[in-house]
Amino acid sequence: MNAESDFGPRQARRRIRVLIAVLAGATLMALAIGGMPTARAKHGTSGGGTALAALNTLAVPAQPDIQRFIKDSTAAKKLGKALFWDMQAGSDGRTACATCHYDAGSDNRSRNQINPRGGSFTRS
Repeated sequence: MNAESDFGPRQARRRIRVLIAVLAGATLMALAIGGMPTARAKHGTSGGGTALAALNTLAVPAQPDIQRFIKDSTAAKKLGKALFWDMQAGSDGRTACATCHYDAGSDNRSRNQINPRGGSFTRS
């Protein structure tokens, strides 16, 4: 018998498992030695960047030509707040946007509102 006939499917699977384990170990070792890179915001800097800041500490960026569309920004803010709380402006005409999105603008509902029971949209 030659040596190649002793190398069956069982030995091949074992060698693959050992190879995967060695690669995983080498990856973990490289991460432990080199460390994980920290998250940095890139504000036009080359390479290093700056540390991330809380959004409430940053100014809201404005469009460069916003004056073409909005003449009175105070009135626009008041209109936006009024529409946000207006029930007729919601998607179904009965629920205000603020009903779901008052929590920092996010929708924290845990159930799908279009199809809450998760069934099919078509009748069988």
